[in-house]
Amino acid sequence: MKKIIFICIVLLTLTHSVFSQSENKSVTIQSSPFLFFSDIFYDSDTTVFTMDMECQVKITGYVNVGLVTSILVDNRTYSDSPDKNKIQMNFQPMFIHRPFGTGIGGFYLGFYPNIGFQSITNNDDNPTFFEIGFGFNLGYKWVFGSGFTMQLGSGIGRTFSFPENNAQTVFMNSDGRITFGNTDIHFVDFKLGYSF
Repeated sequence: MKKIIFICIVLLTLTHSVFSQSENKSVTIQSSPFLFFSDIFYDSDTTVFTMDMECQVKITGYVNVGLVTSILVDNRTYSDSPDKNKIQMNFQPMFIHRPFGTGIGGFYLGFYPNIGFQSITNNDDNPTFFEIGFGFNLGYKWVFGSGFTMQLGSGIGRTFSFPENNAQTVFMNSDGRITFGNTDIHFVDFKLGYSF
């Protein structure tokens, strides 16, 4: 019920906002609302908690910098190894270029390194993997007159784990990227937030 109320509040806020860009905003805090609801795709006996938080700061009209912090806690059981739990945490410092000089909103091209770890617990061992990678993304961010923001983007990257993690070939990362081997694809990067 809380999730439905949260969705209604977000929709009402978006419909209430004036669809005009605000030029005097210089900082954005935003998050992916769909990640909060990732557990609804699994049965009620499992807990999957995923969350990301992004902060962007305008340096010039053409350059923004940012940081995304994300976490995934997954206690589902798998057929190949019972009682397996996974925890993943990632940090992504970002360089964002806005080719049209639109400040904190508008079209963007981004580059980020990806640094984090993944810990898997099962009956036999508890391997921890250090992850490092990089990626590119592009998209558009609307900054409404009230300060609320909506961002829609996509991206691709590559992540390496040390030691090499051969146990999972396809999985969802803490920030919503889907990993196929070492290649990361962010199909839809949808974020809501606030700028000031």
